Amino acid sequence: MQAISLHAVESPWLIEACSPAFEDAAVFINTIVSSVGNNGNDKILTNVDEACVVMDLVEKLKQGRVPPADIGVIAPYRDQVSLLRRVLSGKDVEVSTVDQFQGRDKSVIIYSCTKRIEKEERRPKEGEVLNDQRRLAVSVTRAKHKLIVVGNLRALQRYAPLMKLIESCKMITVEEETVTKLNKIHGNLDT
Repeated sequence: MQAISLHAVESPWLIEACSPAFEDAAVFINTIVSSVGNNGNDKILTNVDEACVVMDLVEKLKQGRVPPADIGVIAPYRDQVSLLRRVLSGKDVEVSTVDQFQGRDKSVIIYSCTKRIEKEERRPKEGEVLNDQRRLAVSVTRAKHKLIVVGNLRALQRYAPLMKLIESCKMITVEEETVTKLNKIHGNLDT
């Protein structure tokens, strides 16, 4: 697996997302992907596309002299946390669920929303993590200087608390073609 690609270093979306400018303190990276479902298994909540984006974000932040110990990656689902821990192993970046991060903070927090577009639109279930305002508040307040939320806007539209957060962030779009290239660069993360 390649640590970082030249493509990633030169990507305008990546440079903008990692900008230290005050107006870029909270950004939402909209990963435009048309694939539906969740890797063919509704019981496993992972999103490889987001994992690839997170990998490039971590590398770019480290290149920008953000110490790995100052970067935290949060995901609402344990399966996504496991995937992110695996792909970020050796990077010295803390990866945990929202609940595991409670009480601690980092200079930079990357929040991987994980959800994908579903075949049938449905209302969020009662108590669903992404619809839990308290857990979302915990995630957001872990960031001392920069919050980067990664997700697919279309897949997240049914989560009102999350949409309020996204609306307050600077929107950066990563087109499907770029996400596909990142998947190829980083190899098959599904295994």
